[in-house]
Amino acid sequence: MKAVKINLAGRVRYLAFTGEAMFQMRDKFGGTSKLLEDMKADTREGFSIACEAAAILAEQGELVRRGLGYDPEPMTDAETIAATMAPSEIAALKVAIPSALTLGYGREIEADADEVDLGLAELNTQKKRSNPRPLYPHGDGGRPLKKRDPPLHTWRDRGPLGALPPGPGRKEGAGAGGRIKPEGANPSGGGDYS
Repeated sequence: MKAVKINLAGRVRYLAFTGEAMFQMRDKFGGTSKLLEDMKADTREGFSIACEAAAILAEQGELVRRGLGYDPEPMTDAETIAATMAPSEIAALKVAIPSALTLGYGREIEADADEVDLGLAELNTQKKRSNPRPLYPHGDGGRPLKKRDPPLHTWRDRGPLGALPPGPGRKEGAGAGGRIKPEGANPSGGGDYS
């Protein structure tokens, strides 16, 4: 059984939402949803409801502990919880109660290793057999390539970024970075370009 561990009345307690706790809460509060709604109020009544719910859950937690063979601890009641609760602990109590309810309503499902879901196994094999069509290499996933599409140019084939291809008046390797030197320029770099 899963339970929420909390410090109540100076002792560590376990809040366990059992079947008995569910029926006690239905009788006393009108159900768990009404309990949670009424407990939210930041009033004396909301605090009193939280202490009563905590007393029921702590009692059931102690009974579960005893049933599992642990040494008995004294039971606590709502008045003792209210008298020993510090104002800074009220928020933790109001969080622990819904957590205990959630754990109590939840269930543990353990999958058997021997069972095989045949439908899921067939779906996985169909996924493995499918061969997706090639997409554009730019990764946009726009549309699949068709046989009549022209071949795509990659950026590797175009040279470094910003470089101009050789054209009229341009020579391969003409100056640093492909710049063209004007006619009559001083090769030492100190000439006049006018």
